[in-house]
Amino acid sequence: MFEGRFMGRDFDEVVDVRSGLAYLLVKWKIIVLAAVIGAVIGGTYGGMKSSQSQSTAVTGYEETISNARAACSEEGALYAEQLSAQYKAYNSALSGWGTYLDNSVLQKTDPYDYVKKDIQYSVVTDNVNTVNAFSSSLLSQSDLEAIGAILEADPLTASLEEIVAVSGNETEDEDANYHTDITNNISGVHGEVMTVSIAAPDESKADLVAEIVEKAVDAKAGKIQAGGVQMQIKKVDEAVTRNDSNWLLKKQLAVMDKLVNFQIDYSLFIKNTTDILQGSQRTYYKLLISLDPEKTVAASSSKKSSVKSIVKYGVVGGGAGLVIALLCAYLLFVFSNKIQSGEELRNNYGLSVLQRFRTGETKKWDVIRNRGLSAMGMDRAAQISEAGAASLGAELERRTAQMEKKQVYLTCDCTDEKSRGCIRSLAGILSDGNVTVVAGDPRESEKAYKELLGSGLVVMAEVLNGSRKKDFNDLLETCRRNELPVLGCVTLLDTEHY
Repeated sequence: MFEGRFMGRDFDEVVDVRSGLAYLLVKWKIIVLAAVIGAVIGGTYGGMKSSQSQSTAVTGYEETISNARAACSEEGALYAEQLSAQYKAYNSALSGWGTYLDNSVLQKTDPYDYVKKDIQYSVVTDNVNTVNAFSSSLLSQSDLEAIGAILEADPLTASLEEIVAVSGNETEDEDANYHTDITNNISGVHGEVMTVSIAAPDESKADLVAEIVEKAVDAKAGKIQAGGVQMQIKKVDEAVTRNDSNWLLKKQLAVMDKLVNFQIDYSLFIKNTTDILQGSQRTYYKLLISLDPEKTVAASSSKKSSVKSIVKYGVVGGGAGLVIALLCAYLLFVFSNKIQSGEELRNNYGLSVLQRFRTGETKKWDVIRNRGLSAMGMDRAAQISEAGAASLGAELERRTAQMEKKQVYLTCDCTDEKSRGCIRSLAGILSDGNVTVVAGDPRESEKAYKELLGSGLVVMAEVLNGSRKKDFNDLLETCRRNELPVLGCVTLLDTEHY
């Protein structure tokens, strides 16, 4: 409800919410268009902001580094750059160690609860380096992936070759199950023993890994023989040992010793650089190790990447456009100077709607718009020439039966010729031998005004979204001033333009 005045008296004008919502449905295309425009504007802004953010990050990095380098001597700057490169190499290696410790099957295997399977192969060849070359690249990537699937490990991050160990005569394992030297007196022929040691959670998985190893041995031997090297390889024996803690612990500790030594070297490097570098050189070094152009841009991109930024601001812009369009459309409905619905006539003027008419064909394809018209009651409105006019004619005849003046005045306060023509046609249809219906606007001419005064009953014809409230009030005031009874209203709606 909102405040207004009518005929010098204060009144509360009621806004029908249902009609307002129906009006929004009728205007859905404009509302959707506003949302799309808002989304485009928001997405464009998001893309520009993301690009500007990345550009600013790179520019800021370059300026900061350039100013810090200029404060150093050329020799001091080069030394700081060399140390920063070492620092980054150490950190990269530490990151690799962290990944290794998180994923290494060797380090996760319990030395006191696993199965070790050793397979011994006899290798006879005319090339002394065959065994070393053979064992160094025995397993292919596909073999490692198959082994990883068996042991539930990722071959790209965990060193599976640590638990599928291949060794020749050069083995340093003092507790090896087999002596690997073979003496052969035939000149030009070399014999060696290759041992494959497999660590697995249980014997069944060790057997599955052994099958992959045997296929890899056969495949590798075939390739070497195809290259012209004379070689014979066969499995000599195999043995299974349960919980060989000494073998596994030595392998685990050997790797961890490397990590410990690396940590010591890294700590000494940090201490030395901290003690040696001073002043502007130290400032330049700290900037080099703390700022990275690739990481700076990557961080900016991860937080405000172009796609995410466009989507984010596009959604915000679309939502804002939708809300603004809905609000504006509803405010236009509420504060419109035209009559929007029959409910306004009933609620604000106490006049009933005798009949509803439509003057255009409903667009069948526009389902949403039709739902809006349906909510306003216009889906049940008859064409002027159909049953609605007959029903209204019967009502007029009944109301004028006891009246001297059997003339009904049908007011016409709209301005467009199409609606005025429809109202005049309606008046012609309603006129019969008993009742005369005259259509016109008594404000336009003296003749029309006299016709109004000569009528016994008045019906107000209002075009929804076409008749102005001021014109309606003027006609209603004229009728009341001349004590002319107003039976009610008929509403017309042009479905092609509403």
